[in-house]
Amino acid sequence: MWVVRDFALQLIDAEGEPICPKDYLEIALETQKGFSDSVEQKNRIRRLLKNFFRDRDCCTMIRPLTNEENLQNLPDMDLEELRGDFVEQVISLRRKVVNRIKPKTLNGRKLSGSMLATLADSYVKAINNGAIPNIESAWSYLCKSECRKAMEEATKLAKEALEDQATSKLPLDFEELHSVVKAAKRDALAIFEKKALGQHDEQRAELKTQLQQIAQRVIDENERLSEELCRKFLQDSYFYIDRKLKSMEFQHGFIEYLESDMRAFQGYYRENGPRGPHREQILNEFVAFAVGEAAECFNRGLRNELQIQHQLTEERSRHLEGQLKEARQDLLKERGQLEDRVRQSEYRSAELAAAEIIVREQLEVLKLEKGAVETELRT
Repeated sequence: MWVVRDFALQLIDAEGEPICPKDYLEIALETQKGFSDSVEQKNRIRRLLKNFFRDRDCCTMIRPLTNEENLQNLPDMDLEELRGDFVEQVISLRRKVVNRIKPKTLNGRKLSGSMLATLADSYVKAINNGAIPNIESAWSYLCKSECRKAMEEATKLAKEALEDQATSKLPLDFEELHSVVKAAKRDALAIFEKKALGQHDEQRAELKTQLQQIAQRVIDENERLSEELCRKFLQDSYFYIDRKLKSMEFQHGFIEYLESDMRAFQGYYRENGPRGPHREQILNEFVAFAVGEAAECFNRGLRNELQIQHQLTEERSRHLEGQLKEARQDLLKERGQLEDRVRQSEYRSAELAAAEIIVREQLEVLKLEKGAVETELRT
């Protein structure tokens, strides 16, 4: 399609008959008479154009504006401000292009605009390097390029899907995350298969590896975040049981009360705790650790209580020993005093016995003297 802009000539032939734009093009491409180099060069160009573009057409377009000053601001002009004939010619040109254009194909595959640009680029590079453009080489180059683009689009789609359905909602249960990852991989592979060209087994395998790596990063993050939130939730929820343990509220009926509170604690976690692939395992590990800690806390409390009882017993024993020592000392003192009294009594008894003997002896002397006196008196 040749578009002749700012066309101001009349569309008539040499005889003055009206002609269409396509006829105008064909007349312009007719071989001109003459043998000069300039004429021959122009005719050569005409022959090449007619040979390379066998199905051709032309569209002539008048100047969009008559005012020279407004031409400088043409991109900013509204459609209503342009010449009516020009607008009709634009509409006609657009209709011809849309209705008559055929998609470029290569090896039975329709080419998109970017594919055609890539193909043209490979041809230009080959020509610039002094080589002859090869369709098969260009096709291989195009296939690799399109497969690379398809891989990039597929991985981008997978990342966006995982971000929207998974990453922004983490943590998720294993089944839910597995379903999202599976759907993201399926859709990514589908878009790759749709847009990839040629044999692409190697690229498909590479894409699967990339998708698995992307999915694994989401899975790892889900596990990490789930474990972090689950452990924090468990630690915060366990506070009231830990407080009871430290205040020894479970001292009497320890096992029964602790078992009841732990059942309520686990039920609350299962109903309200964060989601995740290993939430039950994390709960079991925490409960096992918590029960061990509770038993250790209870035993530590018992040991402290026993130690206090032992200290009290030792203090009472020392007090009793002191009292016993004092009693012994008092007893010994009283014993000494009693012994002193006994000795004094014995000494007094001895004095009294000695005095009695003296008295008796004096009494005997007196008896003898009395008898002697009585005898003397009888005589």
